[in-house]
Amino acid sequence: MTKTMTKTKQPEFFPSSNTMIANTTGINPTLNTSTIPIDTQTSLSITLTNDLGQAFTFNTTALSGSINPNKVPFYITISSNLLTSEEFSALSISSITDGSGNSIAFTSVFTSTQGFNYLCISPNNNLILQNDDYLTINLTMEASANPVGSTGDLTFGLYGEKSNGGHYSNNGVGLPLTLINSSTSGSRLTDQLTVTIGGGQGSNPGSNVIYVSDSTDPIINNLTLTLTNNDPSHPLVTTPVAGATPQFTISFITCGDTGDGSVNALGTSSNIEGILINEVTGIQGGYGWQKPSINTQGLVTTWTLTPDSTNTGLLGPGGSFNIPINDIISYAMPGTTMLYLTYVNIGGYADGSITVPIMKAPSQPTILSFSTDKDSYEFFETVTFNSKVFGASQWTFQINDPSNHQIYYNSDLSGSQVENIPVDFLAKLGDPLLSNLGIYTAKLSNTSGKVETDSLSFTLQNTSTVAINSLNIATDQGWDIQNSSININWNVPDSIPKEGFSLTLWVTAINNGKTLPTPVPINLSNNLLPSQTGSNVELSLSGNLENLQPFDSTQPLTFTLQLMYKGSITVFTATTQTTLITSPLCDLRLIEGGISVDSSGKLLPYASYLSTQWFPPASGEEVQVSIGSYDAEGNYYPLTYAVDGNDYGGSDASNLYTLPATQTSKKFLITSLNPTSAGSAEAICLSATPVSIQDRSRAFSINPTFQAIEVGAPRLILGHSQIQTVEVPGEPPLDPENTYLTINWDIPGSVTDEDFFIAATLVFEGSHWPLSLSTSPSANLSSYSSQYSLSASSGKDTKIYMSLPDSEINKILNEDQIWAYLQVHLYFGNTNKSTLIRFTERKIRVLWGPPYQ
Repeated sequence: MTKTMTKTKQPEFFPSSNTMIANTTGINPTLNTSTIPIDTQTSLSITLTNDLGQAFTFNTTALSGSINPNKVPFYITISSNLLTSEEFSALSISSITDGSGNSIAFTSVFTSTQGFNYLCISPNNNLILQNDDYLTINLTMEASANPVGSTGDLTFGLYGEKSNGGHYSNNGVGLPLTLINSSTSGSRLTDQLTVTIGGGQGSNPGSNVIYVSDSTDPIINNLTLTLTNNDPSHPLVTTPVAGATPQFTISFITCGDTGDGSVNALGTSSNIEGILINEVTGIQGGYGWQKPSINTQGLVTTWTLTPDSTNTGLLGPGGSFNIPINDIISYAMPGTTMLYLTYVNIGGYADGSITVPIMKAPSQPTILSFSTDKDSYEFFETVTFNSKVFGASQWTFQINDPSNHQIYYNSDLSGSQVENIPVDFLAKLGDPLLSNLGIYTAKLSNTSGKVETDSLSFTLQNTSTVAINSLNIATDQGWDIQNSSININWNVPDSIPKEGFSLTLWVTAINNGKTLPTPVPINLSNNLLPSQTGSNVELSLSGNLENLQPFDSTQPLTFTLQLMYKGSITVFTATTQTTLITSPLCDLRLIEGGISVDSSGKLLPYASYLSTQWFPPASGEEVQVSIGSYDAEGNYYPLTYAVDGNDYGGSDASNLYTLPATQTSKKFLITSLNPTSAGSAEAICLSATPVSIQDRSRAFSINPTFQAIEVGAPRLILGHSQIQTVEVPGEPPLDPENTYLTINWDIPGSVTDEDFFIAATLVFEGSHWPLSLSTSPSANLSSYSSQYSLSASSGKDTKIYMSLPDSEINKILNEDQIWAYLQVHLYFGNTNKSTLIRFTERKIRVLWGPPYQ
């Protein structure tokens, strides 16, 4: 037989001032009291409400043999802190009634399993509990002999079938209970004591809302319980209870760690045990309280508060104190649960309990705060973004630079990761960051886009400075820096150790602003900053300026001082110009040079040269030049050279060129080269040393060696060539207007262009026929010549028109067409004295037209 219960209104167990939110799902048990008087028989009522949204059936179960309490319709167990085993075995079910007051026949039996005592209950017939309906189980409990203030719980378990299919088991829900005095008299404490809760989720300080978590996003909630004495003139207690300790106990409805749970529960046993209640704050005057003690025995965890031994009034006139309730994590179903504040031995007041509702709301993405520690940061500092978020498992964080370009984006941050987000901009952006300092913006949002912050602005800046007060650069005759110094100021922020910074000094430009392709470093006596700031600090300098040549020592050099971070990032630059202080007697500077050799390593004499700039001594002393080369072993070989058409040097040490007494530029053509110093080397070291005529044993010690002079000849490339005839008898067989060759050439810029010319030859069966050349096509052969002088240092795809004199053509007229070689020669010098530098040739076909066919 199945008993079907009719739907009736659930009785209200809580004061009307405690507004409740309707629980939304589950079979939810409630207890009509949270206190039990000792030494007195007590009646308890457990009400079950069906909030599943469907009918629910409690099937009749045989309560015999081996009983599994989790598989019977109902079971009850009570903490041993409240009832001993003997007292629990005296517990009886007086009746079970439906919502209309009809009695339900049942069977009950005691059983023990795994050290726990259970009272198991089953209806005698299958019992259907309709949605929104309820039933009441009435208990009679004999007197308890345990001490007043003992805390624990009545755990109620249920098991049955849902009408839509499947079983439902709450696996036990712990309902808090505290033992109180059986005979106390006095006022109701709630008339004198106000208990409020606040600090929950949302912007309202009085919020009693917590957010429930899902498996991927544990949401930490915090609440604050406040007790306030309503009497502004007297302490809460004026007559303490003799020999008894006042006590407040905090507890919550709790469900097991497994099973379907209950909407009424704040959370599971593990969740509740993890709540942090360990201090009392806001204490006023001498009304002190002990640190709360925790009891984790049983399903329900309790926290007990007792006053200091000297605090007999508990709360001063109009006074209050706070009990922070932190680290609340709940995976229970949304709905309303209760905080139970039970009190005993409060002088002048009857023992009792106060219930405070806590609303469990579904989590929603919420950003409570998003900020940085300060508004401005140095570019090398890590910016930490502080935030408080909850209600979502994923968050998105992005940063835009001053140009509103996105430089950082992460859409997969968990709630715990966004509490503290450090961003090292220098590591992320590197040196280019310095060119884009300014106001950056950051934004935090829920990945699903439901909520986001306004843009948070902060400034990245560079307040590091370095300044040059004075610079003294002096060299000896060998260009080594001596007795030189720099005087500087600097300032770097205190937010980073000075060891992160260093200094570098360079020559970056010569001749009053001509930028060097490769800056020349100057050594500092100390490039590490000894302090965060420095004023008028003198540093000595060293180094060599030989690589600056050629430059005009009368013109200012540009020196650049760089403040570096981590050795590679230029933080701040200071520049100054100064004229070099030099003391050489004279100066012969290499401007450019080149050595040209043929394929066998033989010197091409008139294509090898040194271009120099000469600064004579102020004394007017006559100075001559000796030029030589060094081989790989360091052996020196004197060279002969030509200046202005005259030969000098070689083995005759007395035959040297005398430099003029005025500043000038000179080109020395090298006319001989020791073969062993050339070979197949790519570079030859040359030396040009001024020698005093008055004292030939003394050579001026100024830049005596020019290293790595280029080895290579001017280039000539023969391109497309075309030779054809005309059909009109009596004209020259080679048409000068349509016969041409195409050439490319490249000559060192330091060599005068007029020093080079080309000639062309047609070669057939061992015979050579010189061709006449011109850059302009013409039938007038008088405009053609046997050579073509180059008018520029380089040329590309230049057409040279050609003709063959009539006196030569008769030698090959008997051929309809011939294959011949066109050779083009590059010469250095002039017709009277020239040197073949390069030649190139190409095989071509010569076609004859009428009348020679």
